[in-house]
Parts: sequence; C-alpha cells; structure tokens
Amino acid sequence: MVVTESERRLNEKLAEVQGQMEQLANRGIRAYPAILDGQGEGGLHAVDIKQLARIADIHIPETTGEFKSWIQQVVHSMVVYDTKGEMTRCCNEAVTTRGAKQQALRFRNYGYLDQAMAVLGSKLMNKLNFQHHQVGPLLETYGRDCMRKGERAKAPYILSCVSVYFDTSAGSWLTEKDLYVIRCEGPSLDQLQAFLSQVDYTLSQIKDADLPTEKSQFNWFFGEVQHSPAIKRCVDFINDIESDDDDG
Repeated sequence: MVVTESERRLNEKLAEVQGQMEQLANRGIRAYPAILDGQGEGGLHAVDIKQLARIADIHIPETTGEFKSWIQQVVHSMVVYDTKGEMTRCCNEAVTTRGAKQQALRFRNYGYLDQAMAVLGSKLMNKLNFQHHQVGPLLETYGRDCMRKGERAKAPYILSCVSVYFDTSAGSWLTEKDLYVIRCEGPSLDQLQAFLSQVDYTLSQIKDADLPTEKSQFNWFFGEVQHSPAIKRCVDFINDIESDDDDG
C-alpha cells in the first residue's frame, strides 16, 4: 500500500502527540481535568480538581489537641492534588492570618488556584460544621455572604476562622484591634446579620479584661450600622418618644 505524503505527515503528528501524552503520564500530571497555568518549573503547574472533589467532607475537630493534628493533615495532604505545593503554602499562611488580613481572605481571588480553593472550601461547608457552637454561625454567615455576592466559599478563610477558635481555646486571645477591623458591608438586613455574627464571635474571643469600654463599643458599633433601615427605624422611634416627652 502506497502511503501519500499527507498521510505520512499525519502519522508523524499523531506519533508526536502520543509521545507528549506519555511524557505527561510519566511525570504524574493529568492533562484533564487539572488546571494548568503554564508557569510552573518545567512549564506545567497542575491541580487535580477531579481527585480533590472526591475527598470526603472535612469535619472540624472537637478539642485543641485534635486540632493540632487535624490542621497538619488538612494542609499537608494538599500536595497530593497540587504538583507545586502552592495549595499547601496558601492554606498554611491562612492558619496564622488574623485581623484585617483575615477579612481580606473572605472573597480573595487565588488565580489558577481559585477553583481548587472553592472545592476544598465546599468540603468544609457541611451540616456537621454548621452545627459547631462557635464556628458554625460564622460559616453560615460566610455562606450567605458568598451567595449574595455570587462568590464561592473558599478554604483559606474557613481554615483561618477555625484556627482562631482553637488558638483562643488554648490561650491565644484576640484583641480590640481584631474587633475594630470588622465592617458592616451594607445597609441590608442580611448584611447587618452577617456583621452581628462576626462581632459576636470576635467579642467571645477577647478576654474580659481586654474588652473595650461599653461606650467605645457603642460608638464604633453605631457608626457601622447607623445607615441600616432597621437601625434607623429604631432610632427614629426613640427620638419620637423623646420628642413626645419634651412636648408633655
């Protein structure tokens, strides 16, 4: 059988493609459904989303002792799904992130890692974790905020919140600076409820001796929520009562 020039070139191209696929397989990198950014050492940087999505729900531990081994397992296990270890690095940094930097994690974009962080975050946003007496309400608030903004809940912020709780349980407490970085992001009732949830959680993690004075708390709190229609109605109602008393 006579092979034409075009057929010969096609066979060569097919052989070249097959060779490239074999090289990828030998290097342990799946071309699909991984995300490739082309910036890693050697030209490839992949996160295996399919395998990451198959892991079971991740449940928050009950005690500080359990947390110490739990957080190491969560953070270091990410190397199985990430060829460069960037997921491990980001999660490890989040564990010690506090204050304003922690708030910045809520809707941060992680570039090519964004989908992976959302998948990992979904494993932490489960029914059992929502029932946690301290972290649960914060997770529910975060979930509502993400739905309202059209964002996805991501693992670094969740891991940071969990680590804050267990750090304070072990004696490392928050301060009033951590309270004052919290912002009410808008006037709606949902945004007000989200703000209240974060405030309640943060206040519970500050030692009584380190709490700001009630006047300072009130001035800061009112400054954040005064534009909410619900708060305005209450203030107007109080002002009306005071006006009636003065007239009487």
